[in-house]
Amino acid sequence: TSCGGLRGDALRQVVYGSNSTNQVSSPAGVAADAFAVYWANTQASGQVGDVVRGLERSTAAEKENVTVLPRVSTAALGVCLAMDNVYFTQTDRRLYGVKKAGGSAVIVTDRFMKPRGCAWDGIGTVYVADQGLHAVFSFAGGMRDLSPAQITKTVELEDAFDVAIYSQAFRLRSGIAVVLLAALVRLIG
Repeated sequence: TSCGGLRGDALRQVVYGSNSTNQVSSPAGVAADAFAVYWANTQASGQVGDVVRGLERSTAAEKENVTVLPRVSTAALGVCLAMDNVYFTQTDRRLYGVKKAGGSAVIVTDRFMKPRGCAWDGIGTVYVADQGLHAVFSFAGGMRDLSPAQITKTVELEDAFDVAIYSQAFRLRSGIAVVLLAALVRLIG
């Protein structure tokens, strides 16, 4: 869905949906850059665990021109982008990474309990919410070559489910922005 207009008037448009492509099956995490949209499938047999890339804007003829990046065994949940990398969490304690161009999925870490959402701060750090460990963790996400990473607990937060970077204005204080947003989501959720 995209919104247009500076006055807040919304124009909704379905770019990809289960009615227009067989590569959409109860998407969980969604991320986008200037060219493509990425999502994780959580439902249909044969599509659970898929992380898919499609053009940001597509015509009816291009709806099937989507690429399954990696297919792994359990449901993918959170999806985030960091430079040339796509990171995604899974219900099996793992965080994976794959290049935006595709290729094999690499286990970045298997030390989570229930990893959920993730977000990149625009500088180099990726934050991951772990609902089971009740914390938000971070790691250096601007990897040239994907490999296992050292994760660090950024903040303890009961039932942490998702994270987001609030604004580029917080670049120098992105850790604070993540903590504040995660706490706010928890309070109103």
